[in-house]
Amino acid sequence: MMRFLLCVFISLAIFPLDRAMAVEALAPLESAARQDDQLHPGLNTYQVTVETSKIDETIQKMTASMPADLPRPQPPNVIKYWRRGAPESVILAEGEQAHPYITQMVERFSNSLAVELEAMLLPHSKAEQRQQLAQEANIKMTEVVMAANRLQRFELQFEEPKDLDQAFYATNMRLPQKEIKTLIFDIDLTSNTISEVNVITTEGIHLTTEIRYRQIDNVWVPERIHTTNPNGTIDDLIEVSFTAVGDYQMPAKMVRTTRRPELNDELEVNFRDYIINQPLPESVLNRMQSSAH
Repeated sequence: MMRFLLCVFISLAIFPLDRAMAVEALAPLESAARQDDQLHPGLNTYQVTVETSKIDETIQKMTASMPADLPRPQPPNVIKYWRRGAPESVILAEGEQAHPYITQMVERFSNSLAVELEAMLLPHSKAEQRQQLAQEANIKMTEVVMAANRLQRFELQFEEPKDLDQAFYATNMRLPQKEIKTLIFDIDLTSNTISEVNVITTEGIHLTTEIRYRQIDNVWVPERIHTTNPNGTIDDLIEVSFTAVGDYQMPAKMVRTTRRPELNDELEVNFRDYIINQPLPESVLNRMQSSAH
């Protein structure tokens, strides 16, 4: 079936913006990204056991040159801790068998293991940086009708390339953060979700990220994030499946596939034995507190 595009509203570029205008200009994006605030309102904390074969594989590679009669480090218990309002979750390798090298390895993996897809776009803690960047951008908003969907396209163009410093998306999305020339966000006005992000750098890198959602408790939650480039050399995919834990739908498995010239990798993570709304260890709370500053 042929798809028809109808442009129904175009605003002229706005430049420069003062702080109040920047806040107003970003309002559609902020609204689309804040749905996770309404997800699971009774959920305040959880901890969950994280399992992935990637840790076992890494231990085998690290110990491949060791004499056969020497004992190998055992895979540790890996626990993820989450608290509402904390800037990020904490993942720790725990137990007596947690060899220091293995602990360090888990911390290196944590950027992939601790992913919350709903927190990847427009992080709460970076709102002020976004407003500052908006003041330095030409902003254009276009509303289009695509088949049965209404989309609002929100475009920021920078005369001087910018370092975003995670203001618009987290590093675990693996999108460029430096030398950014253009950012484009498509907002699905039916679900009020960000359905697509385009990033263009001064070096000619152009990545497109499509986000697909599922509805949980009347909140749209990302379950699939797919990033590609025009020539097909980049194809990254993150997919999450969910399971019922008491009254909540919680992540059960995450699969992350990376296909790039410099990296070809697949990471599968399983989550089990959730503990809901119980006090977190003081050491974990301290780490969460320190990461907020």
